[in-house]
Amino acid sequence: MTKINNFCLRLIMGIFLLFSCSLLNAQNTCVFNDSFESNTLNALKWWDVNTINPLIGNSYLILTSNLTQNTKSDIQSLPNFNYCCKLDIIAKSSHWASGSINKTDDTSIGLEMYYGKGCHDGIVITNGVLGILRAFPIEGNICSGDPIYQKYIPIPNWNILRKNMNKYSFIWTKKRIDLIINDSIIVLHDSISIDSIPNRAMKVRLNCNVDFDFNQGVTADTLWIDEICVKSLIYKKNSMKITAKPTDWHNDVLTSTGINVEVGDKIVITASGTWNGGGGDVGPDGGTQSDFQSLVRTAHLGALVGRIGRNDTAFMVGHEKTFIAMKRDTLFLGYNDNMGKCDNINIGSCYDDNKGILSVDVTVNDICLSNGISENSSLDNVKIYPNPTRSIIIIEITQLTKENILTICNINGQELIRQQVKDSKIQIDISNLTSGIYFVKLITDKTVEVRKIIKE
Repeated sequence: MTKINNFCLRLIMGIFLLFSCSLLNAQNTCVFNDSFESNTLNALKWWDVNTINPLIGNSYLILTSNLTQNTKSDIQSLPNFNYCCKLDIIAKSSHWASGSINKTDDTSIGLEMYYGKGCHDGIVITNGVLGILRAFPIEGNICSGDPIYQKYIPIPNWNILRKNMNKYSFIWTKKRIDLIINDSIIVLHDSISIDSIPNRAMKVRLNCNVDFDFNQGVTADTLWIDEICVKSLIYKKNSMKITAKPTDWHNDVLTSTGINVEVGDKIVITASGTWNGGGGDVGPDGGTQSDFQSLVRTAHLGALVGRIGRNDTAFMVGHEKTFIAMKRDTLFLGYNDNMGKCDNINIGSCYDDNKGILSVDVTVNDICLSNGISENSSLDNVKIYPNPTRSIIIIEITQLTKENILTICNINGQELIRQQVKDSKIQIDISNLTSGIYFVKLITDKTVEVRKIIKE
């Protein structure tokens, strides 16, 4: 793999970022990645839009465009990605420049989604700029780039940068976009309006095209891609102390974490410290009055509890709990005193005679790998409803092809349902699936489409 050797500059800029910027942290693992180690394009990750069959050699994806042969390489990821993600692309181009910065006809890399009839959103590098693409429907559902919201931010020293293999990091959140080159050069930092930020899930797009450059006398371009990685961002974090005293018995005291979660957020709660209960000094997993010790142990209850919404069913945390939010509300945490119903287990009461102090850390990640919920526009080939659902989902497919396969996977990628589709409208019973987020994938001989559903 290519190594970017700008150690001193990265060190200085890293210190600058640490103290003066509020960029969000990314998880260490990629939710989508490809280092192109195989000899062929991974058909489970990429759609070869123009069926060019791009070359892969020496761990590089090589895209080419030749105007004399009327070729254009356009590779798109099969999954879509929501905001609150970080996209790293290590790439270089043989040309990658043109005479106008306000055009996107040239070679480009980044996040982009095309909806048909000229409608597309995107965050891409093209023509020496970071392009923030926003196209809105006008008369007749035909789209055009909106001059108010669509932005083109020049990249400094582009004529020098583009000739080298660089790491381009796109950071896309609900409120801002950043482009960082080689972990040090900040191209954009909190300087565009929220209305300019794309608000739909998008694909990773690698596009090699010289159509516009013909006027510059350029007839060919080559784009080398070394590595792709998409990570989810930790966009909310808080630390707090949970304290209880014996006089607090039966008060069900929960404290707001100050974090408002959204449906689909991944929440990680970790706790440490000592909790004193009837059974002695214990950690976050327990602390029980002796009369209730066997009952509480049987129900696997703990000292630290939480709720999404002040009046929702309490859930046990223990030392650590990771889960996906199924509702939108404020996250509350507190000690398990006398909850009538915990983790949907009716035991009369979840009684815990305890006192002490726990240190609690809460982080919230958006699930970056996604296709949105109920985003069924008139341009989509697949419509799914109701969403969320408790049992039955109805799937309508606008255009069936000769071969149509439908699968449903969990967030870990495990395939749970797979069937051939012969009718344009089908029903699937998912009542036997546990509550959570799932991905419905329609595979045809032309495209692959993915939708996110929630099982309540």
